Amino acid sequence: MVCDTFVYHPWITHLIKFLDTTAGREKLLRFLQYFSRLLSFSLNSVKARSLQLQFLLIRKVLRFLKPLNHIQLASRLYDNKLSNQDSLIRYSQIWRNIFLCLYLSLDQINLLRLLKILPYNNATISNNKNNKSNELIQFKISRWANYCWFFSILSGIVSDLKTIQNSDTELEYISSSTQNGNVSEKDKNDLEETKALISQIRDKKYTSTKKLLWDLLDCIIVLNNLNYLKSRDDIVGLSGMITSIFGIQDTWKTIK
Repeated sequence: MVCDTFVYHPWITHLIKFLDTTAGREKLLRFLQYFSRLLSFSLNSVKARSLQLQFLLIRKVLRFLKPLNHIQLASRLYDNKLSNQDSLIRYSQIWRNIFLCLYLSLDQINLLRLLKILPYNNATISNNKNNKSNELIQFKISRWANYCWFFSILSGIVSDLKTIQNSDTELEYISSSTQNGNVSEKDKNDLEETKALISQIRDKKYTSTKKLLWDLLDCIIVLNNLNYLKSRDDIVGLSGMITSIFGIQDTWKTIK
């Protein structure tokens, strides 16, 4: 039947598995959040603005305890001292995960305050002084969180640039060695292995270049959050949509 063909299609099965993951749902909601931000500016829609805030709140809930993931990744990178990974890349990845852990932790504090689980000093709501104090604390936590996100992006950019540089160096070495005839007999007899190595290096360079673009677009968002840039909401929304698509693609590929 046509219905069975659609329901049991491999793409639909993959989509169901994707939506079953917390990361998949969070990336999709992020796309919808920034799409709503774009719509709210383009159409001057109050409903789109409200939807944006609702999507943001749901994402905060889905990211609950996610800082543990990044602190574990940072610990693994630090403990893996015997790897052949470039030291600059290794340490920049360590700091990236540490800053992401701090960013998400501060974000969770804001979530708990919004849910009124943490003290919010609103026992006397009529007291304007307390309300201003709450707003100031909320603003400071959000600002510290965005600074942590910004430094995590900078760490990622350092890692991306170094990986691209190393990839170019490796490709130049292989190219010059082949042209100069400085390849061992084993390599000459195994051109397929050399081609596979070149393909692997190019894939790594492509991934790092894509990640660099991802980080630069995220920089637009966070610098606007910190008021260092004054971009229009449609530009911020479009940047967020593009990076969300990148995130969806990466998560989609991990689903088997």
